Amino acid sequence: MISTIISVGSNIEPQKNCDSAKEILQAETRFKANSNYIVTKPWGFTEQADFLNGAFWLETESDFDTFNAYLKSVEKRLDRIKHGNKAGPRTIDLDIVIWDNVIIVDDFYDKDFVRIPVTELIETHSLTIKGYSA
Repeated sequence: MISTIISVGSNIEPQKNCDSAKEILQAETRFKANSNYIVTKPWGFTEQADFLNGAFWLETESDFDTFNAYLKSVEKRLDRIKHGNKAGPRTIDLDIVIWDNVIIVDDFYDKDFVRIPVTELIETHSLTIKGYSA
């Protein structure tokens, strides 16, 4: 079983979409816990609404590529439309941050909207994560 933490974010009907993502993942995966949500200013492209961000701790038997494709399918089910602006508004964003107890995001410590919710899960559940320092 692979332990993974994913970041979740939305700035289009954010509470509804983050809660919908959580409900889908609770029904379809081995959902272990979630962080509290935080409100953050947009990063990169600032001419848009604030984001609601959080993190979900899950376990899966899938390999990385299969699980990542599954997350993208959940985004699509929640009407995520990809457009030219990667930092633009979105109904939902689900990204793997920790895979098999290793931080896989290079700028983890630079992005509060990722670091704060993920850190909450790590510290609340005393998870041992390679590459993590408080």
